[in-house]
Amino acid sequence: MTTTDSGTLTGFINALDAAVDGALLVLNDGSALLKATNVIETILAEGIESAKAEIEAGGVDQETRMRLATSLEKISQLETKAVARITWSEDFESHLRLALDAAPQKG
Repeated sequence: MTTTDSGTLTGFINALDAAVDGALLVLNDGSALLKATNVIETILAEGIESAKAEIEAGGVDQETRMRLATSLEKISQLETKAVARITWSEDFESHLRLALDAAPQKG
């Protein structure tokens, strides 16, 4: 895992938290959000197997379990906010088109 420290579950969680926090900061910037979500996808792709193996081996204390649960909740929040932003943009576009269609034309 190149994106985490030493391939540990703690490193995985740290990297994931930092990436999700960064993505939450750029929700209004489409290209920055795309880059941030690509980083999250890389962290997940590179780290999930070793994180899963560490969890299955039983080497996870309660604090780490809670941190992982919090990280998963942050990912869910990011998804919810990103979908809300997309929906808002689509609604705005739709309302603007309706307003333009209803507005009298000059000239």
